[in-house]
Amino acid sequence: MFPAILLTPETQRSPLLRQIPGITYTQTPKRASRQLSPKTLIFLIGIPGSGKSSQASYLHQNFDSEIISPDRLRQQLFGDVQIQGSWGRIWQQAGRELRRILQSEKLAIYDATNARCRHRRQTLACCRALGFQQIIGIWLDIPLEVCLQRNQGRDRQVPEIVIKNMSQALQQNPPSLADGLDCLQRYILVGEKLILRSGAGALSRAYRTFREQK
Repeated sequence: MFPAILLTPETQRSPLLRQIPGITYTQTPKRASRQLSPKTLIFLIGIPGSGKSSQASYLHQNFDSEIISPDRLRQQLFGDVQIQGSWGRIWQQAGRELRRILQSEKLAIYDATNARCRHRRQTLACCRALGFQQIIGIWLDIPLEVCLQRNQGRDRQVPEIVIKNMSQALQQNPPSLADGLDCLQRYILVGEKLILRSGAGALSRAYRTFREQK
């Protein structure tokens, strides 16, 4: 069953919603109750300040979904999002939540920077091993200077050197299907709008293939 999404101002402002396959749009004033196919994961990629959490929130508001955020897990496990802590403990908790989402047949949204290639591939391999059959990568490729400016306006700022290092990692090893994604959409900033730069055709083909195999 394909989801029906209400054409709200939030939906219209978010190109991510308009590009995800299998969605029909409606003018009726009701929240979508249907969802994407089970065992689907939205895998966000982007440096701090790129807008990942905002887009995750848009997706969450319009789908029967749950968001997995390592930052939230750090807060829960260590009492402070700034404490990096043991990645093993963080992923152990993330794995439990992802398994629960799989059992509930909700859409999973993984909200993390995923900037480093090796870590990105390891995470995707783990998600695949958990049972996700369709993993859609969404890369918010926002200029470094814009992200640094946004970061300065936050209550909780990420050190500038950390953001620069993540940006360099993405430039040196940008996301690709070889990472373990079924499809990848890359968005860039034009003025104040997110524009789909590449990936729509590949995404549609991958989704059709996935549906035919079900």
